[in-house]
Amino acid sequence: DSLSSGLAEATGIAATIHSDAFDLGTLTGPVVIDATAQIAGSTDQTIASLLAGVVEAHVEASVEESQIGITSAKLSSDSQTSTLTGTISRTDGVLSVDVTSDLLSTVLPAAARPVLADRTKVTASLSRSADGSLAADAFALSSGDLNASGKATVSGDTITGTATGELADIGRLS
Repeated sequence: DSLSSGLAEATGIAATIHSDAFDLGTLTGPVVIDATAQIAGSTDQTIASLLAGVVEAHVEASVEESQIGITSAKLSSDSQTSTLTGTISRTDGVLSVDVTSDLLSTVLPAAARPVLADRTKVTASLSRSADGSLAADAFALSSGDLNASGKATVSGDTITGTATGELADIGRLS
């Protein structure tokens, strides 16, 4: 009832995987996954804050021969609720997902917090190509008087991006 990786650890895990039509011969078909971790944490403070409290996950997906289609996925803790849809290649790691997160602003870097409201909403269309390049093809952030959007890519050692934004009350920068 525990799981550990290089970045996070969870204990008190309960999980179910259900399918009315999964084919064990081809490893394809629809699946529904529900999981709960009573305690989760990390030595990385940002990850630890995202995992605060009981962590719950619900995923509805279709496993196909060449890809996994995520119809809907939801991950929640005391500090965030995130949803995602998209596809992940089973052969080359290519992915395309749309993510929406509602976060307690305290999980974000301290330098950004003075201009944020109690909660921050983040949306992004994320992709990974077969060569490992990552892209936020479109992202948006909104919190109180702050609205920002843009795009970014990471390829090898190069990060490229553009962002625009608006802050209605610049007095909050002091």
